[in-house]
Amino acid sequence: MSESVRIENHQSSLIPGDDPELQALRVENAQLLRELENAYAQLTAIMQVSQDETRIAYSELQEKLVVLEKKLFEVDLLADVGNSLSAQTHMEHLRNAIVEKVCLALPVDLAALHLSYDLREGTHRERDLVFETWVEGDLLQKIQDTSSLVSERPQPLIVTDLSAEPELACLRLRPDAHSAAAIPLRNERYLGVLVLNSRLHSNFRQDQEPLLMSYAQQASMALKHALRYRRLEDTIVHLMRSQRLPVEFLDDVKRMQEEETQFDRILETVRGLFQED
Repeated sequence: MSESVRIENHQSSLIPGDDPELQALRVENAQLLRELENAYAQLTAIMQVSQDETRIAYSELQEKLVVLEKKLFEVDLLADVGNSLSAQTHMEHLRNAIVEKVCLALPVDLAALHLSYDLREGTHRERDLVFETWVEGDLLQKIQDTSSLVSERPQPLIVTDLSAEPELACLRLRPDAHSAAAIPLRNERYLGVLVLNSRLHSNFRQDQEPLLMSYAQQASMALKHALRYRRLEDTIVHLMRSQRLPVEFLDDVKRMQEEETQFDRILETVRGLFQED
C-alpha cells in the first residue's frame, strides 16, 4: 500500500503547478484568446456596418428605380398625349382632350381650361365629367386674376397649400380645394391658362414642374394649330358666302367640318370652284 502511494506522489510531482513555462503558456493562450475575441467583435461590427450599408444602398437603388419607372411612364404618357392632341383639329374636341389627358398624369378634382380670347367660356372636368361652362361673377373674376398671374410667367404656378397663401386664393375654383396649379399655355404668344384643383394638401409639387411644362408645350402647340385651322375655316366660309355659292355646297362644307375632315380637302374644293369660274 505504501508503495502505491509513493508512485502516485512521484507521478504528481512530474507536472508541478508553478512551472514557469506552463504559466507563460497559459498567459500567452489567454492573450491569444482575447485577441481572437477582439478580432471576432471587430469582424462582427464590420459585417454589421457592411450589411447596413448594403441595405441603405439597396433602398436608395429601389428609390431611384421607382423614380426612373415614373419618368419612363411620364415619357410614354406624354408621347401618347402629344400624338392624341396633335390629331385634334376641332377646337371643342381639343379642349376636352386637354383637360381629360392632364387628369391621366395627375390625380385632380378639377381641371379648367380657359383661353385668353374669351375667359368666360371654359372647359371643365370634375369627377370624370367633362363639360363646357360659361362663368361669370366671382368665378369669372378668379379666372381673370389667375390668367393675369400666369400670363407673363414662363413656368407653372404651383401652390401646395392654398390656406397658407391667401394672395393666391383666386386659384381655388373649388371651395374644398387645398392645393392648386395654374399652367400658362403659350406658343409665341399667351393662349390661356389651365387650372388644376385638388382636395389634398401638397397634391401638386415643385418636382412635377417639368411634367407640367412638357404637357403645356404640347397642349399649346395643338391649340395653335386648332386656332389656325378654325380661322382658315371661318375665312373659307366667309369667302364662299361672299361669292354666293350654292347653299348645298355650304351644307357640304358644314358636314365636312362636323366630320373633322382635314382642311386641305375643303381648300382644294374651294380652289377648284374658283378655277372653274
